[in-house]
Amino acid sequence: MSEVDSLKFELEVSRAAFNRTRSQQGLLRAQASLNKVLGFPATTVVVPDSMLSVERQTIDVAHGVTEAIANRWDYVLAVMGVENRKMGLRDARRTSPVTVSVNSTIGFDGSARSKERNAVARAQNDLRIAESNLAEQRRQLENEVRLAAQRVANASLQLDLAEKQSLITRRTLEIQTARYALNEITSVELLIDQANQRQAEIGLLQAQVELLTANEEWGER
Repeated sequence: MSEVDSLKFELEVSRAAFNRTRSQQGLLRAQASLNKVLGFPATTVVVPDSMLSVERQTIDVAHGVTEAIANRWDYVLAVMGVENRKMGLRDARRTSPVTVSVNSTIGFDGSARSKERNAVARAQNDLRIAESNLAEQRRQLENEVRLAAQRVANASLQLDLAEKQSLITRRTLEIQTARYALNEITSVELLIDQANQRQAEIGLLQAQVELLTANEEWGER
């Protein structure tokens, strides 16, 4: 082996060790995130090999919107605002005949009728504003529900892929470890496979955290 080859080999060993150290830190962060979501003590160590079961949900967007409409106080208040404005408009219109009757009987100059028309116009405008606000609230609510549903669907798919990658890298490492024991591969190759397996562990934990968080967001919509 030439000096250049020797230096390249040392460089690869150094890179593999560096990546392994960095992946270890990434794994600790991923475990901490999972512990936080699950409410475990900070010192709990989750072993990805145990394949923690995370519930996959079947999402019904229409049902989700219906539930959100019934449970969201901001939407309920918007509906109440429209109903109040409708009653205000009815009251404004109801007073007009009385005013006209009084004006014609007593001989007022008709200015009161102008005030009544203004009151009706204001009530109509208030109602239009309230209806516009309600429609905007409905669009925003439906959008939030759809985004939450999409996040759950994407998180579920990501977890499926992360589990597959974890299985592949784990099996690869088992094979490579046996080959290394027989001197069929170099330590660099083994370190790379170890780093790949560790990255897959990190990805699996992160995918579990994402699905748990997405499920929680969907439940709180």
